[in-house]
Amino acid sequence: MNDNDVVIELRQRVAELEAAEARHKRVEKELIRNLEERLMTEETLRQRNRELALIHHAGPAFSSTLDLDRVLVSVLEETGRLLDVVGCSVWLVDSETGELFCQQATGPQGKAVRGWRLAPGEGLAGWVASRGESLIVPDTRADERHFKDIDEYTGLRLRSILGVPLRVRQDVIGVLQVVDHKINRFNVTDLRLLEPLAASAAVAIENARLYGAVHQELTQRKRAEAERERLLIAEREQRLLAETLREVTLALTSQMSHEAVLDEILHQAQHIVPYRTAHIVLLKDDTLRIAHWQGYKAFGSEEFISKLVQPLADYPLDAEAMRTRKPLVIHDRYQEPRWTVDHETAWVKSHLALPICLRDRVLGLLRLDSDVSGEFSAEDAQRLEPLASAAAIALENARLYEQVKRHAVELETRVAERTHELAEANERLQELDRLKSRFVSDVSHELRTPVANIKLYLHLLEHGKVEKHSDYLTVLREQSDRQSQLVEDILRLSRLELGKEKVEFVPVDLNAVVGQVVTALQPAAEAANLELFFEPGEGLPPVRAERNQLAQVVTNLVTNAIKYTPAGQVRINLCSDAECGQACLEVHDTGMGIDPQDLPHIFERFYRGQKVGGSTVPGTGLGLSIVKEIVDLHEGKIEVESQLGTGSTFRVWLPLKQGNK
Repeated sequence: MNDNDVVIELRQRVAELEAAEARHKRVEKELIRNLEERLMTEETLRQRNRELALIHHAGPAFSSTLDLDRVLVSVLEETGRLLDVVGCSVWLVDSETGELFCQQATGPQGKAVRGWRLAPGEGLAGWVASRGESLIVPDTRADERHFKDIDEYTGLRLRSILGVPLRVRQDVIGVLQVVDHKINRFNVTDLRLLEPLAASAAVAIENARLYGAVHQELTQRKRAEAERERLLIAEREQRLLAETLREVTLALTSQMSHEAVLDEILHQAQHIVPYRTAHIVLLKDDTLRIAHWQGYKAFGSEEFISKLVQPLADYPLDAEAMRTRKPLVIHDRYQEPRWTVDHETAWVKSHLALPICLRDRVLGLLRLDSDVSGEFSAEDAQRLEPLASAAAIALENARLYEQVKRHAVELETRVAERTHELAEANERLQELDRLKSRFVSDVSHELRTPVANIKLYLHLLEHGKVEKHSDYLTVLREQSDRQSQLVEDILRLSRLELGKEKVEFVPVDLNAVVGQVVTALQPAAEAANLELFFEPGEGLPPVRAERNQLAQVVTNLVTNAIKYTPAGQVRINLCSDAECGQACLEVHDTGMGIDPQDLPHIFERFYRGQKVGGSTVPGTGLGLSIVKEIVDLHEGKIEVESQLGTGSTFRVWLPLKQGNK
């Protein structure tokens, strides 16, 4: 074999070795990769086993107690152990306000965070609770939902937050939240690990809450049972007391008069504690006054006791008994330095006084006196206490009974008076209803005539002779004016009756008002060939009136006088009566006069009289009604005198302006 063959062979061996080495390296890399994957898988399995073991441990730990705070501490401890984080907290939903409040927290500043409240939807925890969704925040600085006040308050710089809703059935009851300083601390694996833990925790928390509610209800029931037992004992004691008082109460309540009740009180006291003398004093204006007594005649003290009046300021023992509402027992009055000695009762040696109390009031005292020392004891006072209680009720009942009797008499009188007033008011209402019906009927009747005439002449204007159109138009204008005046008078009268016209009474110069009206109506008088005279009142003081309404009165009276005076004159005079404090407006005409049968009705609405109603004189029948309403409004009066064929005189009396009125 030559050198070339050796070189070639060596090169082949080198190539084979290099190829083998390359294969070895590939196999080695594959083995290393497989080994790394196996190690990662084993680590993942070990981690998963640890997590499952923690979750398995958490369930019994959570259910080991029903105390809410202990359950929450257990939840947070297991969570911290599972994830190895800076802090954990449980936020629960307030069912009344919807707010989140931190019920429990661990880690730095955990105590400071407990009790914090967040508005609904506020902060990351609020977002989780309102949405019912889990949340991973890699960096709180980049998330506007983060409640930054917690960082400032606690001094912690929290970066990563993981929040999981605590859900029971379909309701979110709170949030389990874990926090850490590191950015991107939590991932989906942490979330999948925490969610089943949160589910177990939610059930444990709800169970603890339900247990707390049941425990509270049981506690309240026990308290209620204890209170019921106490009330039953008190009721038995009251029943025994009531049995003791029954006979006394029946005897007292059978009496209704005040005097009979007082007599029965002393009668019953004699049966309970025998005495020689006894009396009752009642309190009024800090003074005790005698109300009833027995037995003092034998000691020559009846006249004194019958006039007994004792100011409390002068009798300190009685004042103390009234103030403390406790019985006063004096075995020997000579041994009591505060005893007030009266000459007429110097024979008294022992004394018993019992306050008569009704709720928060002391009505008086029941007193027993004896000329024997040591006659009365504390046991006697105790036996008399039920009598004093019943006496207070009986005295109050007697007072109320007498008050009711007085009120019944007063009420009977007032009912009779009111019945009479109602009867009169009913009569007035019936009269007003009749007048209303009549007014509506009269208005309908008065409006019907001009309307019918207008319709008639409109028909004639449309179908009649052309040469009479001007006559038809004249009638139409007259009927329209009449209807317009009628409506205006009705409205004016209604406003007067309802008080809708604004009336402000001021001093008015009656001469000036009448002068203006006369000047305005002078052409109408001349057109009727009448003389219109006006005689002003000399030195006439101003009247208290409303100027426009006063002018309406003068206008209506003078207009009527002109209308119903075929020939002659109309005269207006003014004068005053200083003694009566009134001014008089007199309108006299020489017209047709008023029938005596019509005089009582001339101020009624739409009344024009039997003679006038059939005449051609235009009018609405409301002029004098308006005059009467205005005069009444001014607290004046109107008079009329008339003779058929001679004329009429209307006098209106109006009050003069008095001082500053």
